[in-house]
Amino acid sequence: MIAYFVADVHLGRKSDGRFLRWLHKIRGKVDHLFLVGDIFDFYFEYHIPEAYNEVMHALTQLMHDGTKVYYVLGNHEMYPWERLKSMGLWVGDHIAVEIGTHKVFVAHNLEGLSRGQKFMLRSKAGHLLSSIVPRATLFEAGLLWAKTSCLWDRLRNRRRMWSKIEANWAILRNHYDVVVVGHYHTPCVKEKDGRKLIILPVWTKSWGYLKYEDGEWRLIHSRR
Repeated sequence: MIAYFVADVHLGRKSDGRFLRWLHKIRGKVDHLFLVGDIFDFYFEYHIPEAYNEVMHALTQLMHDGTKVYYVLGNHEMYPWERLKSMGLWVGDHIAVEIGTHKVFVAHNLEGLSRGQKFMLRSKAGHLLSSIVPRATLFEAGLLWAKTSCLWDRLRNRRRMWSKIEANWAILRNHYDVVVVGHYHTPCVKEKDGRKLIILPVWTKSWGYLKYEDGEWRLIHSRR
């Protein structure tokens, strides 16, 4: 079995040729593809730029060749996701799966969304409110939010962040062999008591991803 995990592609108005080429390169060579959040900045289903359509077409081709595609929502994707579901993707905030002999938990981050993010990103009321705003304005606001949140990630207390990650992982490793997340912009593999925590590379920084093949977990990334 071969599975790939990629996160934080942060597509904006323009397409990412490297990401598209990577999707075409793995076509027919992977059993499972996990898109681990923040693939699109900013995803509003009634306003989809051409750059997003190109990626969706590539995902359709992958599924046509037998790849199961999972879309784990991040903090830059907005309700609803009917188009993604209609394409055949699994869509949700997190997923527990078996990969090989491993019980695996996949989420964009371990803290989940704030109350405000849940309202704006996951509720029907938030979606209705956003639909009142002109599409172009809403899209630009989403991109600004994405850039601001990335800046905040760099400025916040890293020690406090790791403390929260460790606390949440301590709970999850009672139930799962491997926990895979994106979001934190600090790719690494941590091991404790035979369990793994894998933080994915940020695609926009390193064109990086995680590959599972025949029992081996390997982070693959190279700086731009």
